[in-house]
Amino acid sequence: MKNRLPAALAFIGAPFLGIEFYRNIHSGDQWDISIFTSLCDILYMAGWICTMFALIRIKAAGTKNAGRIILYVQTLFLFVAASSDVVTLFQIPIPHKLFFIWDLFWPISNCMMLVTGIAIAAAGTLKGWRRWVPLVAGLWLPLTIVVKLTFPSEYMAIIGGTYSIVLWTVLAWVAFEQYQAAHPALVAFSD
Repeated sequence: MKNRLPAALAFIGAPFLGIEFYRNIHSGDQWDISIFTSLCDILYMAGWICTMFALIRIKAAGTKNAGRIILYVQTLFLFVAASSDVVTLFQIPIPHKLFFIWDLFWPISNCMMLVTGIAIAAAGTLKGWRRWVPLVAGLWLPLTIVVKLTFPSEYMAIIGGTYSIVLWTVLAWVAFEQYQAAHPALVAFSD
């Protein structure tokens, strides 16, 4: 039972950024902030955080302090980014300048995922193609920036949304599959 809830949250949350992109595919204001948007963002971040917890448990970035710190910093940035959506959802009054800085943790956490992906690939704890999944997930922000600057906004929704759904689902699968492989007795006991 210890692993089931985080795994379920990771898989449930993984597609929600893509869903939000598709929902706003033809919107004039693609970044419309609504209750549904905030809920999608919170679910997406919750799934990503659960995936990070699994990556931390399997020491995906290695056993050295630097690798562990990178995973914890990534997770911290995700919590801060998700908390900005909680503030938006409950319409908690926050000074605009403070909220702007707070909300920057969305792109910061995506930039940090590139660093996290490099650290995981360099550590080599994950084997084969799994080793590269966090790095490819970390390329989401650079890819969407290029698409946004090059193509109409519909393409960003289609490409960025699909990329997000596929990569964060695969990342969750890799993290929890590796966790299960590393802890077979614990998983067998929890079934």
